[in-house]
Amino acid sequence: MLIQDAYLMMFEILSDYYLNINKSESLGSLLGDMDPYMFSDRKPADPATYNDWYDVIVKYAEDGEIKDEDIIFALQDFLSDYQKRFGFDFKEIIAYLRRH
Repeated sequence: MLIQDAYLMMFEILSDYYLNINKSESLGSLLGDMDPYMFSDRKPADPATYNDWYDVIVKYAEDGEIKDEDIIFALQDFLSDYQKRFGFDFKEIIAYLRRH
């Protein structure tokens, strides 16, 4: 899958978790910044979130593509990075992703 498609998939995973498991304030805030459906060009409300995602996922990519199973690992790294850098509380969702 292309890195851009992996971003959309990652957003869907987080949105699903938020809507169905835990509506945490931290995750809601991040989703608002990341939302690729807010504008017609499918770019996030805060472009820095895509750049941050790209910096993480590129480590898992080969020739601009990523394996589906690696998206969860990249997502855990992305959330851990945001937790460290910005003080978000993502412990619960990271633990959930590790179990699934």
